[in-house]
Amino acid sequence: MTSKFLRFSVVALLALAGAAYAQDNAAGNAQPSTVPAAASAQPSAPAAPAQPTAAASPDSAQAPVATMASDAKPEGMSADSSPQPTSADAGTGSDRPQLQQRNPRYRVQIGDQLGIKFEFLPNYSETVTVQPDGYVALEGGVDSIYVKGLTQPEIEDAIRKAYKGLMRDPIVVTVQMNSFISPYFICWGQVMKPGKYEMKGDITLSQAIGIAGGFTPNTAKHSKVVLFRKVSDQWVSSQVVDMKHMLYSANLSEDLHMQAGDMIWVPQNTTSKLINLEKLIPINTFRMDYVPTF
Repeated sequence: MTSKFLRFSVVALLALAGAAYAQDNAAGNAQPSTVPAAASAQPSAPAAPAQPTAAASPDSAQAPVATMASDAKPEGMSADSSPQPTSADAGTGSDRPQLQQRNPRYRVQIGDQLGIKFEFLPNYSETVTVQPDGYVALEGGVDSIYVKGLTQPEIEDAIRKAYKGLMRDPIVVTVQMNSFISPYFICWGQVMKPGKYEMKGDITLSQAIGIAGGFTPNTAKHSKVVLFRKVSDQWVSSQVVDMKHMLYSANLSEDLHMQAGDMIWVPQNTTSKLINLEKLIPINTFRMDYVPTF
């Protein structure tokens, strides 16, 4: 009886173990089918960076508009307007020196005589002289025009504007220089003949000093000759020229060309200044007499 009971128990245990094993196998076989499904769903998760597509939504579409609004101009300023320079940056020709032009045109000065000729209205042709205030009076009752410092083409434009309401277009007018103040230069300092000299043709700095008689011997400082040149009504440029090196090296490639109104100054050298001190402080004042005794 006991042996039968034991056999039955063993068979039951084996049956239970087989059932449990079969259940475990069934669960194990079911997991592969679910895991790949989860794994296949995970690749769609990287699609999360597709959030930029969400930015295309109506709410997010306002972001670029806000960016453009931040770049918008303040009220009272046009969209295409650019920052205007301040008064410190916006220098005019009256308060800042202008770059010099190559081959500049002659500019009318006080005392010059101009011939004004109208092609189709010869009755208005006349000869005028630039007055001390820089104006010239015109025929026909038009206002006087300011011509000092203007070139010939600029004066012709000013005359056309003056007769704009009196004559019909085209207003053909020609301005000629009948006479003008001769150009000049000034040379002073340590030269033999300082003064004002008329410029006849193109001359250089060394030639201008030669016209003034050359350097004074033993007193002129050849290495620091200063050339002053008027740039505008308020600005004058200065340039130091080493004439000593230029002349002793026999190389005039750096010799400057003179312009009307230039001024040359030749300073005094240090040696001559010390020698001139003898006139103010006599040397005998500091002399000591010593008589040797034998």
